[in-house]
Amino acid sequence: SGAGGYGTGVFYFRSTNGGATWEPGRELYDDADSSARIAVDGQTLHVAFADKVTANSFGGRTHYMRSTDNGTTWSNPVDIAGSGVQARQQVVAADGQVVVMWQRERTNQATDPLPADRFGYARSTDGGLTW
Repeated sequence: SGAGGYGTGVFYFRSTNGGATWEPGRELYDDADSSARIAVDGQTLHVAFADKVTANSFGGRTHYMRSTDNGTTWSNPVDIAGSGVQARQQVVAADGQVVVMWQRERTNQATDPLPADRFGYARSTDGGLTW
């Protein structure tokens, strides 16, 4: 585990009173790198992050989760980028459109060349239901 005993999971904290108090952190995913990002579109929350490739990995397979009820319940994680190693995920959402972007990395930092197609993205036109 890392600082505070949380390890490298994706945690969600929610306040329903403008930040005066917060609900306890909820782990959404275990063994992710530190790239989790969140976007909000109405009552739908969108989270993109990398599922670590190795125990000490900074990058992994880009995954996505969503909540359609302001963070009360969450979908199962979906791999939206396929093979390879991705890092620095970003997510934006508006009017039911969701875009997740990432930077592709070497699988083995010591020996592999940088991927030629360095940036990638996935787009959903139905609020993150399909990609």
